[in-house]
Amino acid sequence: MRHLVNCCLYFSLAFFHFNSDEIMLVAHRGASADAPENTLAAVQLAWEQDADAVEIDIHLSKDGRVMVHHDKDTKRTANGPKKYIKETNSTALRSIDVGTFKGEKYKGEKYKGEKIPFLEEVLATIPEEKHLVIEIKSGMDVVPAMTSVIKNSEKEEQVIFISFDFEAIVQTKKSFPDNKALYLCHYFEPFGTKKLFHKVKEAGLDGLDLNYKIIDSSVMELADLMDLEIHAYTVNELTEAKRLIALGVKSITTDQPAKLRAVISDQ
Repeated sequence: MRHLVNCCLYFSLAFFHFNSDEIMLVAHRGASADAPENTLAAVQLAWEQDADAVEIDIHLSKDGRVMVHHDKDTKRTANGPKKYIKETNSTALRSIDVGTFKGEKYKGEKYKGEKIPFLEEVLATIPEEKHLVIEIKSGMDVVPAMTSVIKNSEKEEQVIFISFDFEAIVQTKKSFPDNKALYLCHYFEPFGTKKLFHKVKEAGLDGLDLNYKIIDSSVMELADLMDLEIHAYTVNELTEAKRLIALGVKSITTDQPAKLRAVISDQ
């Protein structure tokens, strides 16, 4: 019986392995290990480090602008008083320096003056054949404004959507039926794997973007049976990257795109 289980595991891994050139390397909040997250500097550095895609987070400002920022407020990423994104006009948010919280590493000067970007500014940086992964962070409130910005850009076909907010990602998929839309999930509980996968499939989503720690051969097998894609976040360890490549995930999101690019290229 043990021999049979081992054989099944071997063939499962072999089935899911594919050419590493097909794996999308996604820079988490830009090249965030080396530059202030969710800034134009981090985005540009990620392209320079040969990322296939850049992941960013979005919130809606008080005056209806789509701001690229992870947290609901500026306490962690900026010097000065804490500002809640949804309660602050974009002009005030743009006056905040979000480049100097990397100050210890760069002596406070290299990224001094970096602003919270507008979504349209990040869209404009996307090179040909690259992608932007937009995490809808604040929920349904930002979806109409986000949709308008993207529809008015020339980069609509290069955008992928992700969110922990199920309603927001489903609505986004309806607005962008030809774009990939993935449900973010950190743990399978309380749904359970099968129930969650059925929920995602029935909603018309393309797959799931999962905490890499919960991805194994059984998850990949179920996803394959249901014709759902599996993407992995946030992977900075080379051994884990190699394991996920062997399993056949569609993308790996990392804070260190240059480091993982070397691993993917060697596979």
